[in-house]
Amino acid sequence: LFFRSQPESYRRVATWWVMSAKKAETRERRLATLVADSAAGRRVGVATPAQD
Repeated sequence: LFFRSQPESYRRVATWWVMSAKKAETRERRLATLVADSAAGRRVGVATPAQD
């Protein structure tokens, strides 16, 4: 629900982040991170603007 409620640009970046990993293990780890963060209502760090 959280992931689908996010803007398309975020979903695109988050999906790219998972799929751009060269190793299957890295893709699996990133996907697990994305799922866990989405379940907690958080965006993954790669798609979150930096806080100055």
